[in-house]
Amino acid sequence: MRIFFVSRGRRPTDGGIERQNFELAHALAESGEVIRIRNFFGRLLLPIFFVYAFSLLLCRIRQGDVLLLGDAVL
Repeated sequence: MRIFFVSRGRRPTDGGIERQNFELAHALAESGEVIRIRNFFGRLLLPIFFVYAFSLLLCRIRQGDVLLLGDAVL
């Protein structure tokens, strides 16, 4: 199974949701392939990440089985 996992958190040391998404991605990797789309732009440039993630998903969505969004903002 191929899973697209979109997370707006950059690294697990930032806070609660970032750590949760990090741990979830690692746990899901045991049951299938996880393609992580993470925010490397920072919180100030979050709108740019939304455009980046959406365009990337539009190009590759048919290659995956599941789309998992890391939180309600996404």
